[in-house]
Amino acid sequence: KLKIGAYQFSSITKYQHSIFRKLKKNYNPDIIFVSGKITEKKFKKKFNTCTEIIGSNKFFKIKKSRKKNKQKIFLLLPEAFYSETSYLYDFAIKCAKIYPDIKFIFKCHPMMNKFFQNNKDLKNLSISRKNLKQELSRSDFTIFRGSASIYQAVLNGSIPIYLKNKNEMSINPLHAVLPKKNYVSNPLELIKFLNKKDLNQNKKLINYCKNFFTPLNYQPIVKYFKKIHWNFCLVDLFKFIMNFFFGFENKILKSELTIPKFNNSSDYNDYSIFSAKPKNNQWIIEKVECEEDNHFFFYWETIN
Repeated sequence: KLKIGAYQFSSITKYQHSIFRKLKKNYNPDIIFVSGKITEKKFKKKFNTCTEIIGSNKFFKIKKSRKKNKQKIFLLLPEAFYSETSYLYDFAIKCAKIYPDIKFIFKCHPMMNKFFQNNKDLKNLSISRKNLKQELSRSDFTIFRGSASIYQAVLNGSIPIYLKNKNEMSINPLHAVLPKKNYVSNPLELIKFLNKKDLNQNKKLINYCKNFFTPLNYQPIVKYFKKIHWNFCLVDLFKFIMNFFFGFENKILKSELTIPKFNNSSDYNDYSIFSAKPKNNQWIIEKVECEEDNHFFFYWETIN
């Protein structure tokens, strides 16, 4: 029998449904791997399935001290969707116009870099092409919506501010612990936020972020394969940064993939593409050659 393993690797919002939706018997996972203690509790409540913590490459050590900036610096972190990036960038432009003495840094998700350019009329707003760690190290505040990078921002000492839209269901990854005072809905509310007392992060927020993404540990995977008596040779895959993209190839569907070269937590830039497919109760993994440029792989051929 082909075993099914699931891995939760990103944030979970208040109204998220699909990740907890039970499927038909043959499609539900035999084991669920999770990023940390927070999601372990969530999945154990929802599923009567073995759940193991294997951590995440999004794990970030708490930065205990940081330099104070002469000028307040706000970092804005959108998700990898054009609509969300545009919404947050419009907000950044409005803020930069209202608060000329505050510096605003807009850090696009790598998939969105090519769609947005610096506004030359605003000297206090810039689109960053630097590594995320560099920007987090100098940012006093981080304005976000659905980005999972907010966990790293909090652990780096940056104070989180959620930009809410009054006509939507919240997509805030920190919905369970973020104080209501850390919500804004328009640029004018920023000054009200800055005038509030006790803007330091609370322990509950820090502990939540620390336990959501824990250090990578592949031992539970090894233990599981031994338990089911599979002959399995485990390469130390967790030395590498991996992203997964899925395509279909059958008589009806044929996928074409544009795969971004991105990694927010490392300077590692030696990228390769591999395909994986089940055959005779085993996974066949092969390296794939395809067209590429500085930012993307273009996989137009048959998906294996």
